[in-house]
Amino acid sequence: MSTTISPLAPKKYPKMPEIEGVRIATAEAGIKYKSRTDLLTMVFDEG
Repeated sequence: MSTTISPLAPKKYPKMPEIEGVRIATAEAGIKYKSRTDLLTMVFDEG
C-alpha cells in the first residue's frame, strides 16, 4: 500500500463550527481498508 500523500491533499484542515443536532464520527472498522479510517457515522437529531 502506498503511503505517498497526494499533492492535492490540503496542508491543514479548517476548524469546523459545531452544528446543533449533528453528530459525526469515524472509525477504523476494517470493512474496506485495514488500519485506515473506513467508516463514517452521522446522526441528525429530529427538529
